[in-house]
Amino acid sequence: MQSVNTRFFYLTFSFVILWLTSGINLLHAQIDSVQVLKQIEVTAERIDLADIGKHTDQLDKTILSLNRHQDLASALSMQTPLFVRSYGAGTLATLGIRGGGAAHTQIVWNGIPLRNPMLGLQDLSLIPGVFFDEAAIHYGGHGSAFGSGAVGGLISISNSPVSLVNRLSINLSAGSWKQRGGDVQLDYGIGKIRLSSRLFSQYALNNFRYRLDKGLPERNQVHNEIKDNGILQEISFSIDEKQFITGRLWFQYADRQIPPTSTQNNSKAAQQDRNITRISSMELCS
Repeated sequence: MQSVNTRFFYLTFSFVILWLTSGINLLHAQIDSVQVLKQIEVTAERIDLADIGKHTDQLDKTILSLNRHQDLASALSMQTPLFVRSYGAGTLATLGIRGGGAAHTQIVWNGIPLRNPMLGLQDLSLIPGVFFDEAAIHYGGHGSAFGSGAVGGLISISNSPVSLVNRLSINLSAGSWKQRGGDVQLDYGIGKIRLSSRLFSQYALNNFRYRLDKGLPERNQVHNEIKDNGILQEISFSIDEKQFITGRLWFQYADRQIPPTSTQNNSKAAQQDRNITRISSMELCS
């Protein structure tokens, strides 16, 4: 019996030793399979929330140049489907975009807001077409990138660099109810200094005929005269062929009579608007 137990012990011991040594041999026999892969970069651009709903319409520069005698309100009425609230030639004109009111629409000139701080909005009839070369409409809230107060949208107007060619442009216009106007643009300069002078003048008596109610006689509108004059002076210094330092001065004065209401016999009210805007910038041309 003892010999059987001894034999069983040796067999078990031999089997364990054999199993351990065979495992060691197998471990030593494995071949290293580690391989270095080429580096791969995965990149993605961050989503710009300001681009959601972004839409911009650029007004045709050729049409703008042909209608320089008109104001911004007339230009928007002709080239866009936007509704411009206007009460006649030279009178208050406002604009709302995407359901917003006039106070929710910002107007910028070369990046400078033109909104009247007393009214909280901008009268589009006081922006003559001869004072800007380009105009664009920015719909949606991304217009807030230009400043506050542009929830509905934004109208941006800008000037092209001062021309390197001496030139003179004169436009005259006339219309009903003794409406007449004119503008002059003169580009000139010597060497690296270039200047551009833009002047305009507008007048309208606005004595149109109207009837308050059916059966009542027609009568002429009274105390509705409009006078609007202004000048935009630009000076540009050329650093090299592509870099310019430019300064602009916008001065404008408007005198508008306020006609009587339907319950008034006469009116002596009037409104004067005086605007002085200055800007200097460094421009790069491609």
